[in-house]
Amino acid sequence: MSTARHLDLPMPSEEERQYVGAGNFKEIGDDFLQLFTRLGHLKPSDDVLDVGCGIGRMALAMVNYLEPTSRFEGFDIVKHGIDWCERNITTRWPNFNFKHSDIYNKCYNESGRQVSRKYRFPYEDNSFDFAFLTSVFTHMLPRDMENYLGEIHRVLRPGGKAFITFFITNPEVQGLIGQGKSAFKLQHHRGPARIEYPHCPEQVVGYEEKYVHQLFKESGFGNEITVFPGQWCGRSKGETSHDLVLAVKSSEPSSKQLWRRKLASWMPF
Repeated sequence: MSTARHLDLPMPSEEERQYVGAGNFKEIGDDFLQLFTRLGHLKPSDDVLDVGCGIGRMALAMVNYLEPTSRFEGFDIVKHGIDWCERNITTRWPNFNFKHSDIYNKCYNESGRQVSRKYRFPYEDNSFDFAFLTSVFTHMLPRDMENYLGEIHRVLRPGGKAFITFFITNPEVQGLIGQGKSAFKLQHHRGPARIEYPHCPEQVVGYEEKYVHQLFKESGFGNEITVFPGQWCGRSKGETSHDLVLAVKSSEPSSKQLWRRKLASWMPF
């Protein structure tokens, strides 16, 4: 890792970080950075995009890892988190920048004026070496996720990497759910998605393994993705609680019309 430039990291209060979920705020960020470097080969010189950056957990984990000449960009739908990051991180590390995206989400931003399935990331094509999403696609329904993945592909440079957390279902997972070992049952279907709470689908969303592989392939990430199975479903071992998907931008996507037509067959809504 690069030499630390600051030792006194700012930290949001417990009240300020309520919406980011349970667990040790700093420890989780440090653990993900370790995964990004060990499994995803994130380099200190990389330009990085944090999709759903929240209140800066991953930014704070990276301020002493990324070089001052690298670029970190994050956006999120919760404005107070972005405001905190701008006040406490950008003022100290000007290569770390944050944007608020006023996107509707039933669970997290009911007043949002934009929709995920039509949102264009506020960055130019081929801008980043590494993009990551922690606990974003676990809260998004298929058409929204389709658009986001296309946008991730667009803003990554050729050879750029995407590292994304999921809840992925397959026969093994269904067996563990049936045995009562999983944290979630995911019994309700929405196309290729499996949801936990029908009254608020975005609260917990899982995806069928076949669909995940198809989605990445059709969006230009090549024929192979690397999946690191997680512990959420009751496995005794895993890199983390979530499933992790690592993909590399290898080509331009196939015809978007063909891609969307194929995906539409999965999604009756």
